Amino acid sequence: MENIQAEKFDVVISGGGVVGMTLAHGLAQYGITVALVEYGDIAASLNDDFDGRSYAISYAPYVMMKVLGLWDRLAPDAQPITEIHITDGHSPLFLHFDDKALGDDPLGQMVEVRHLRRGLFDAISEQKNITLINPDHIIDVENSPAASLITLDSGRKITCSLLVSAEGRGSPLRERMGIKIRVWDYRQTGIVTTVAHEQDHGGTAYERFYPSGPFAILPLQNRRSSIVWC
Repeated sequence: MENIQAEKFDVVISGGGVVGMTLAHGLAQYGITVALVEYGDIAASLNDDFDGRSYAISYAPYVMMKVLGLWDRLAPDAQPITEIHITDGHSPLFLHFDDKALGDDPLGQMVEVRHLRRGLFDAISEQKNITLINPDHIIDVENSPAASLITLDSGRKITCSLLVSAEGRGSPLRERMGIKIRVWDYRQTGIVTTVAHEQDHGGTAYERFYPSGPFAILPLQNRRSSIVWC
């Protein structure tokens, strides 16, 4: 590796989505310096109309976010899942789960993406150990036993001991590093939308597994539900 002046970080994360921001926040709390590199415009991704999807956060990630000190930011906009009702096709039989087995905690939480991104962005903005590099992206990586030298599209050079790809599906960094994946095409399209209704859902999530694909009604705040149909 050439002797080039570059900014030094313990960890570089490529991808400033939900996973990338959560990881950056968790590492920074332990004194680890992080460069979070995001290709897109993070500010634009915080707009209410950027992404209409919702996240179903299961019990384990919910506990993790509490431990990381993130949940207090998300709780005001989260809808607890208190019951889950599951059926297979048109069978009259069903599975039923409720939150009584977990004591005071729900089975999971539903959080709209816009609220999740905003809460995470506010959290990382307060961390002095996180440097947000945006918009920018990695165009070259030169590895050595001691560190990785990273060149960004802007010409900026940074080094790190650990490089993390959190770019999601179709990751350019994964392809650049020659990491192979196996892809399976289900030849299906998923429809996601949000509906408002007169009656309260009571925090119940409904999941139907039909031969043609799954159908789910997932509770949101203010008498609304997220519909997922594949």
